[in-house]
Amino acid sequence: PYDIEVSRPAKDTINASIKDEFYWDSFTEVTHALVRYPNTAYWRLRLDAKHFNGIPKRGYLMKGIMVNMPVGYDPIARTYPGTWNGAMTTVPAWTNNPAWVFYDLCVNTRYGLGQFIDWTMIDKYSLYQISQYCDEMVPDGKGGTEPRFTCNMYLQRQQEAFTVLKELAGMFRSILYWHNGFLTLRQDAPGVVSAQFNRSNVIDGKFIYSGTPRATRVNVVLVTWNNPSDNYKANVEYVEDPAGIAKYGVIEKKVIAVGCTSRAQAHRYGKYILLTSSLETDSIAFKTGLDSLNVQPGDLMRINDPLHNSHTDPDARLGGRILSSTTTSVVLDRPVTLEASESYTISLLDQAGNVESRSVTNSSGTVTPPAAITFSGSLSSEPLNNSVWCITIDGEDKVYRVMSIKEMDQEDDGHYEISGLLCADSKVSQIDDVGDLDDDVGQPGQN
Repeated sequence: PYDIEVSRPAKDTINASIKDEFYWDSFTEVTHALVRYPNTAYWRLRLDAKHFNGIPKRGYLMKGIMVNMPVGYDPIARTYPGTWNGAMTTVPAWTNNPAWVFYDLCVNTRYGLGQFIDWTMIDKYSLYQISQYCDEMVPDGKGGTEPRFTCNMYLQRQQEAFTVLKELAGMFRSILYWHNGFLTLRQDAPGVVSAQFNRSNVIDGKFIYSGTPRATRVNVVLVTWNNPSDNYKANVEYVEDPAGIAKYGVIEKKVIAVGCTSRAQAHRYGKYILLTSSLETDSIAFKTGLDSLNVQPGDLMRINDPLHNSHTDPDARLGGRILSSTTTSVVLDRPVTLEASESYTISLLDQAGNVESRSVTNSSGTVTPPAAITFSGSLSSEPLNNSVWCITIDGEDKVYRVMSIKEMDQEDDGHYEISGLLCADSKVSQIDDVGDLDDDVGQPGQN
């Protein structure tokens, strides 16, 4: 404890128009000591205390931590090697690509999860694909271009690791999950269909459809981001869907764009939420056996359900199993009737498990086994016998993104329930088009 005495030698005035007040305010102890600040960037600044009531707040523009990244990747030019063998650099460098910021938070032993997992537990090849999508140049709203996603984060407090990684993954439209001993990411980005389901490989042939609740169909999004032109203070970007407002009234959502220092990126984030809630309104669920369980969360799957297609005969079976095949034709397990007025596409699984689609070249009529269905263009490999086939009228089938896979109870041993959400690839081009963003014109709700 300290005993401090403060006195004022001047006497109180007798003038009634002058108010003499004398009180104790505060004191600051200055300690001179040699102190180490390991793993810290620090700046020494001396100011005259008479200009401030207390220790002033300071702000600094930091380059940030350097991280390891793929060998051959140029983080400044954002270019990639022609072929990557999976090797990472041993000398760290600076990057704001969120994929490699995520990787560093996973493997760093000081401030990340490196004490619990190592690089062998991370699906870095999916990260590599995600990083390329993040580095693609898109309009910046000012007549130029910028990377689709950048990350400029300042972690100021200790948080639960999974929460930090989940928020960071959500910033570049990805989901995070543990699969077969790997920490895996799947991004909501254009991709290829990796599985297909019809009544032949779904238990009881039943698909269960449902729509998203009205309350989730957001039409106004307030995106908080850090504006470099405003000393990196939090600004709010207002993004709206006028058609949705006219239909449902204002349904507002407030979000924080983690690590975002670009107004265009914040605007894209808001548009992503709006378009996802307005276009991807249908969900699906069904049960399947172990032989059809070749999907993971985030994968795309094609659904062929004649009961749900408007131009397909509900009694028609345009899906089943392959009896035999070549790279240019397949013999199906059931007759198929082709109408002269329609164009058909057949989708098959190659031996690598990838879905390949080709235009059917048979003339109209009923094709009955052992007659074969022929198609234009050769497949990369012959489909396996008893694998799934789908024939669709062009534009009829819908593609869903796998959201969850759940193992059923012991009574249904070997059965799994898959749920998915309608995937609208058309939203991608709409998201990237942010229009003309004039920084001098404030948006409604902007700080």
